[in-house]
Amino acid sequence: MLWLFDPAQVQFLNVHIRRTHIVEDPISQLLHHKVTDYKRPLKVHFIREEVEDAGGVRKEFFLLLLRDILNPDYGMFTEFPDTRRIWFKEGALEAAATYMLIGIVCGLAIYNFTIINLPFPIALYKKLQ
Repeated sequence: MLWLFDPAQVQFLNVHIRRTHIVEDPISQLLHHKVTDYKRPLKVHFIREEVEDAGGVRKEFFLLLLRDILNPDYGMFTEFPDTRRIWFKEGALEAAATYMLIGIVCGLAIYNFTIINLPFPIALYKKLQ
């Protein structure tokens, strides 16, 4: 827990992720930050891995997290086979915190100049305008 008090780390939004908990760890960490913290550069640390995040680790984090959350088998989204687009699953049992995490992650990806694949229909993006 000493990394919480390291002045060099304060300039970043640090998340420490276990690969076996790729969805749970970001939820428990990102949802407890202040909104202003999301405007810091994201640094991802996979626990028990000695790799410096120069952007590749962050990209892998987004890829793994979104692959799991957006997968129709996870239960939050439905895929339309003809268009390969996804939409929010009606009656999904996931907590609102998980949907909030998706919004935070999308914002972090944009803020950190990381390209991610979000196969939502155009209607969703138009609604954001």
